[in-house]
Amino acid sequence: AKGIEAKPLPASAEAWVGRLPQDLLHIIDTMEAQGHSIWLVGGCVRDVVSEKVPWEIDLATTMRPPQMMDLFPRALDTGSQYGTITVRHGGVSVECTTLRADGGYTDGRRPDNVTFGDSLLEDLARRDFTFNAMAIDVRARGLYDP
Repeated sequence: AKGIEAKPLPASAEAWVGRLPQDLLHIIDTMEAQGHSIWLVGGCVRDVVSEKVPWEIDLATTMRPPQMMDLFPRALDTGSQYGTITVRHGGVSVECTTLRADGGYTDGRRPDNVTFGDSLLEDLARRDFTFNAMAIDVRARGLYDP
């Protein structure tokens, strides 16, 4: 990712990534085959780095919502105006959000406006907790922790 260097995964994260469901890996591979980057983000990264078992997985990508909807026929539009699509394949449903920069948060929950981007570093910078501002590249086995 531009502007940020990956570190090797900790052993616990490496083992967990090695056990990810095949249906999730298919989603990642399909998006990467279209020329897009994709990362595990948020609570699952926080949990696995803390040596806890994550209970959900979220993805961040350079792919835009309409492309996700076209690529995955079972996908659900769960917030495309914010860049979020629930991608479903086989037994996996995963929230996948386009990299973005947010405007203000008048209601404290949803951004007033969203600008889609291509920078993992900018996307991680907008996240709510420093510990949530990490990402894992599954194929490169890299941890991004700005």
